[in-house]
Amino acid sequence: MPEDDDVSARDALAIAQRALARVNEFEDRIDQLEAQRGELQEDLTAVKLRLSEIDDERPYESLSIDEKVGMVREHAFRKAVDRSGRAKLDYDDVMYEVFDGKPGAKHCYKLIRLAAGLDADEKTGGTIP
Repeated sequence: MPEDDDVSARDALAIAQRALARVNEFEDRIDQLEAQRGELQEDLTAVKLRLSEIDDERPYESLSIDEKVGMVREHAFRKAVDRSGRAKLDYDDVMYEVFDGKPGAKHCYKLIRLAAGLDADEKTGGTIP
């Protein structure tokens, strides 16, 4: 082996330290990008909610079940943002805060179940996860 290929322990340590410093820089950049991505996702959700408010003027009777479920999900999202990431809904929330008293309690619970990703008639024992 030629002498040119020999690397002293001190040189190897310096190379390893520079590599570690670069890795740390990359980890910091990844953390920044992940935080930025989270903020952008929140902004996108807010824009989608604003766009959906354009349709809020339509009468309740003209809304499809998917649109109603979407409105319940939007309401839950807003409540979760205001309450440290969690939201609890009951039929009063859906009936009065989302639909201004239009649907009955049974239909409200159906919409809540659908918004939670459950079957419309799935029995949950009064608790919807």
